[in-house]
Amino acid sequence: VNLKKIDQETEDGNAVVITGKILGTGNISHKVSVSSFSISNSAAKKIKDSGGEILKFSEMIDKFPTGKGVKLIG
Repeated sequence: VNLKKIDQETEDGNAVVITGKILGTGNISHKVSVSSFSISNSAAKKIKDSGGEILKFSEMIDKFPTGKGVKLIG
C-alpha cells in the first residue's frame, strides 16, 4: 500500500493497520499510527517525519485494545 493511499484514506491522528507492506510512493501530510507486516525505509522515514509512529502489532493492540477507531487498509 502506497503512502498516497494512506494519506487519502486517513485523517490526522488516525490509527491504521495495513494488511501488507507500506511503500514510500507519495507523501503523508498528517500524523498517523501504523502497523503492517512490512514497511520500506522511505515510507518509515516519511511517516516519522510527518509526526506519525510505526507500531508493532502487539503495541497497536495494547494502545487500542477494543480496535475502536482503528482503520484497516489492504
